[in-house]
Amino acid sequence: MKRMASRILLVEDELSHAELIRRAFEAEDLDEVLTVAHNLAEARRIIAEASPILIITDLRLPDGSGIELLPAKSDVVQYPVVIMTGHGDENAAVKAMKAGALDYVVKSERTMSNMCSIADNALRSWMQTSEQRKEQENRIHDLAELKTRVRDLEAYAHTVAHNLKTPLGGIVGIANLLAEDFLAFSREERYRFMRAIVRSGKKMGNIIDELLMMATVNDTEVNLEALDMQEIVDEAISRLEYLIEDHTPRIGLPDEWPRALGYAPWVEEVWVNYLSNAIKYGGRPPRIEMGSDLTAEGTVRFWIRDNGRGLSDIERSRLFVPLAKLNSALTRGHGLGLSIVNRIVEKLGGKVGSEATGIDGQGTTFYFTLKPAQE
Repeated sequence: MKRMASRILLVEDELSHAELIRRAFEAEDLDEVLTVAHNLAEARRIIAEASPILIITDLRLPDGSGIELLPAKSDVVQYPVVIMTGHGDENAAVKAMKAGALDYVVKSERTMSNMCSIADNALRSWMQTSEQRKEQENRIHDLAELKTRVRDLEAYAHTVAHNLKTPLGGIVGIANLLAEDFLAFSREERYRFMRAIVRSGKKMGNIIDELLMMATVNDTEVNLEALDMQEIVDEAISRLEYLIEDHTPRIGLPDEWPRALGYAPWVEEVWVNYLSNAIKYGGRPPRIEMGSDLTAEGTVRFWIRDNGRGLSDIERSRLFVPLAKLNSALTRGHGLGLSIVNRIVEKLGGKVGSEATGIDGQGTTFYFTLKPAQE
């Protein structure tokens, strides 16, 4: 039998029995791994101090029952317990196993002399059971994660279908008008119609980009690199050209951005969501400020502030929710994109959030944090 790396606790009040078991371990050159306690109180003190890997205990002890040494399911540290019984205690031992004991043995000179082998078999059985339990827990976790993803996809599919329907309807309607009598419209009217089709197409393109992002962000592992935040923001603004043409916002940008670690395509998606919300739900005309600062934790906080009425505390509590809760948590249309933003930033090791006074015109500030890049 391999040498046991940690201690085995024997709880036995009968001194002659304890000595017989100790000699059995000594014969196998394993006496140094055995610790002996003679009652529950002493055993509890040793358990707290030494964290044994196995407990072998008599069922009947001077101050209680060995069953009391079984770890609760909620205990962080778990260990197997083997119950020793005298003649006529088998029924009680079976009850102990139902309560969580690994095994029981009937005390005799033969079994006590063979306790090393019993301990070794108990540990092997415990390890095998633990591995099976861990495998089962992993399967349960995988199943729960799969169910969550299915709920996410159902919620996302419902919301995407709703959001795609409006721009698609506009494209089909305008295309039908042009198809019925293209020459009946002036050059300027045809140009205006075409621009409307382009804007609707870009809206649909952004929704599809979000769908693709959601499909990949969970399972994709990326290397964090120092970001060129100005380039990322410029690209995000370019993607929202159709919104900017419709609402003509004033966007204030800082002279320079601090260096932070991230993944550029994901961070661009964060800015696209924040910017589109600020444009759509800001004041009229929208006035948007973008900037950054350092947090007390040493991370870089990037923020965007609009000039809308400002979300209430209740409304802000419904932001950044999991996709599965979108149907009941859409706040003025924010929910779809912000649920994806939350996943992205968490994957990058940061946090998201919002701040608002609730006063009309002072707007809402949305932010996300990233780890700073070394200069």
